[in-house]
Amino acid sequence: MASPPSKARSSRAPSPPPDVSPETFRGVMGRFATGVTVVTASHRGRDAGMTVNAFLSVSLEPPTVLVALNTKADTTPLLEASGRFGVNLLSARQLPLSDRFASRRPSSEKFEGVPFHRGPLGSPLLDGSLASFECEVVQTVTRSTHRLFLGHVVAMEEGKEELPLVFWRSEYAKPSQGGGLVMSPSRVLGGPSNGPAPTPRGVGGPRPRSKGRHDRKEARDP
Repeated sequence: MASPPSKARSSRAPSPPPDVSPETFRGVMGRFATGVTVVTASHRGRDAGMTVNAFLSVSLEPPTVLVALNTKADTTPLLEASGRFGVNLLSARQLPLSDRFASRRPSSEKFEGVPFHRGPLGSPLLDGSLASFECEVVQTVTRSTHRLFLGHVVAMEEGKEELPLVFWRSEYAKPSQGGGLVMSPSRVLGGPSNGPAPTPRGVGGPRPRSKGRHDRKEARDP
């Protein structure tokens, strides 16, 4: 019995996929809900800190985390010089701290009136956070505008059980008691609404708008 004729294979090479634009990438990444942290560093008497949502757990043994910071942020050189950093997980009630540490105001002003204490390695740890970590840098990777720091967790603190501050679709949010997310926690929590809040550092957020010197972002994302 004769075999059916085989289909001729196309000699045309597959067309390359279209380039992913920064705007498209930012919009799609905005669908990924993240927590909000403040990453801090201290070196030779200087403290710095910035709001970051690019934070994740890497391994349990040894306990290792990763943070991604813009190379132009003033926290980055202090972190590199000291080789250590702190990570503060923010609660929904700490939204004003997220705004403060996301601004371009000098680091010395960011800590004014903010209660904090020192971890075993000297990093500023914000009082009232859901949890805090203090880490030693074990590896650094540079990719375009950002620097990735792998940190070995050497100390941890646990705070009160509260709802976390969440960033999703370019806005702050908080988990609701019945499940799901409640948007615009600045209004939900009774705080004043002063327009779009500064955006945590991460590729899912919108580009910063032009504002006053102390209200602009500390560093632009891709």
